Amino acid sequence: MSIAEQSKVRILREEYKRRKITNARYSLRSYARDIGINQSLLSKILAGKRPLTATQAVRALRVLHVDPLRKDILLGARKRLPRTFKEPVTDIPLDFDLTWIDVAILDLTTLKNFKNDIEWMSSRLGTDSSTVTRSLERLEARGLVSFKDYGISKTKRRIQYSPQKSLPYVRAYHESMIQKAAEQLRHSDEASFQARAIRGVTLAIDSSKLEQAKKKIENFSNQLAEFLTSGNADILYQMNIQLFPLIEPEGKEPESRERYFNPSIGMRPDKVLRNSGR
Repeated sequence: MSIAEQSKVRILREEYKRRKITNARYSLRSYARDIGINQSLLSKILAGKRPLTATQAVRALRVLHVDPLRKDILLGARKRLPRTFKEPVTDIPLDFDLTWIDVAILDLTTLKNFKNDIEWMSSRLGTDSSTVTRSLERLEARGLVSFKDYGISKTKRRIQYSPQKSLPYVRAYHESMIQKAAEQLRHSDEASFQARAIRGVTLAIDSSKLEQAKKKIENFSNQLAEFLTSGNADILYQMNIQLFPLIEPEGKEPESRERYFNPSIGMRPDKVLRNSGR
């Protein structure tokens, strides 16, 4: 079953669950009657054994109250995207919830062993199928992925943001990726150690060189990314580079960092990892 068909099934299932919550006696037979689809046929559609046709979708939408995006998904009315985008997106829209899942899915589609299957994607990303489906819907709505007969593909459009200002959704994205790195450190087996490279060094620096250092980091990360992505991609990685002050400026009241404490890791920011290679 294609990604598009899986999305249709999820929408129909969610609507059925919503109605059943409001009425515990609401049955699949009642649902089939309300949306105008034979009960036996609807059971096969919800099980992924039969596709939802455009005629059935039009009939169902007469009674289903869904947003425009889900309506387009049910109808199979995919918006046509240009073959290429000559100009990349200069900024992520302020309403774009840039989660690590969204970004990971974009590059997951480029792997040579990628499968157009939501269950496979959710298994590889360590999340549930509903999260993956919602992410795909967001990405498609913003023109970052497109659905074709053979499945999902990444468009030429790119996510970019201005590094010249601090933005809440970008901070949230980086925080989630740093958290993913912390989770990797919890794996102490040899295979996990060999699969990662985490290094750190504490420096007393000349602050007048900071801007030059940022530029060097940018150049290095671009060069390393170009090196790693050449060839046949078969696995997804994250590269984080952090350079930040360990002390507060003189006269500044220290901010509370209690919110960064994660009980699953059991470590506060003031606890130091002595073995940076692990």
